[in-house]
Amino acid sequence: MNEKQNAAQPPEALVVDSLVGNDYSLCLCAGLHDAGTNVGLVTVVNREKPFEIAYPLIRWAPPKQGGSKIGKLFQYFGYLWRLYRFAARSRRQGQVLHFQFFRRERVESFYIAFLRMMGLRIVYTAHNIVPHEAAKIDRWLKALVYRSAHAIVVHSNYVKAALLDAFPMPDEKVHVIPHGNFDHYLPDQLIEKTAAREALGLAAHHKVLLFFGYIREYKGLDLLLDAFVLAAAEDPDLRLVIAGAPHTDALERSSKALIEKAGLGERVIFHARFIAHEDIAQYFVAADMVMLPYKHIYHSGIVHLAYSYGRPSLATNVGDFSETIENGRSGYILEENSAEAMSAKIVDAVKDPEKLCEMGRYAKALSSSKYSWLDIGKQTRALYQSLRA
Repeated sequence: MNEKQNAAQPPEALVVDSLVGNDYSLCLCAGLHDAGTNVGLVTVVNREKPFEIAYPLIRWAPPKQGGSKIGKLFQYFGYLWRLYRFAARSRRQGQVLHFQFFRRERVESFYIAFLRMMGLRIVYTAHNIVPHEAAKIDRWLKALVYRSAHAIVVHSNYVKAALLDAFPMPDEKVHVIPHGNFDHYLPDQLIEKTAAREALGLAAHHKVLLFFGYIREYKGLDLLLDAFVLAAAEDPDLRLVIAGAPHTDALERSSKALIEKAGLGERVIFHARFIAHEDIAQYFVAADMVMLPYKHIYHSGIVHLAYSYGRPSLATNVGDFSETIENGRSGYILEENSAEAMSAKIVDAVKDPEKLCEMGRYAKALSSSKYSWLDIGKQTRALYQSLRA
């Protein structure tokens, strides 16, 4: 969809993700479309379609990787100009701009305030209340975004309470709409568990734990490795798979040093790289349990990825894990966030593989019901309509 087409038949809502074209944004727009919303997704110029979609991708934002800095800067200002053009045409027609992820947080925070002053209806999804490793100015800019938005979406009651505590505002301004599943990414035919394990160098009798996703300090990989050292000493069949790109080279080096120091080289598989969509299935199908050893978090989409693949999770008691993981039914929540407590729970959980399978089936049922994108699309559409009333 190009700008001229958009001008001829403007959508009632634009979802905006100028960072990379996040999976969440793609799935939300699919749910909105299925719920009857005329929606478009503003995304990066090189964003591809990882699954079939029926709504337009509006490729305005510059790519994050590749290209010259000068070229991307011009593209970025072009993206801002196009949003302004949309706002100028749409402010009297009831259209909504729903922001997800920013490319330049310190620019777009001001830009949202500007668009609000133009009379456009603004919705903002608070995936994080403040950015990870935020400076003081980031908190101030976040406050500006929250003041400028007509409505703020969060994914749990925990996050809503934390947001209202950190940035006082009317309770009715904050709307709890769950994060949806990742069923869009499930292949038509799932790889068999035996084949998935063979691809990763694992055997059928192994008890496999999975740590998946972008690796950052706050995600607690060091805590998991300490726990795995203790658990592996009790169960020789335990294996740990770590799959995801480290945030820094230093973090990758320190993680590998911990593995080497503990003498776990053959029992830990570390794929320190971005995992392509077509390869995700083999990791989750091969796993018995997904590990979430985070030190702090508001909400994690990895829970929903695990649910989509019918896998239970084991998580520290931080953020909204106790709200999204039903302890003993779809996963486990630690009573104490320590390596000793995590190790004990790992050893206890893998002793009962049928219980893990039962929990996985329940997790999959939650994915298809409570966390379906159609239902989330209906809730989000109702929010948009309330802003036009």
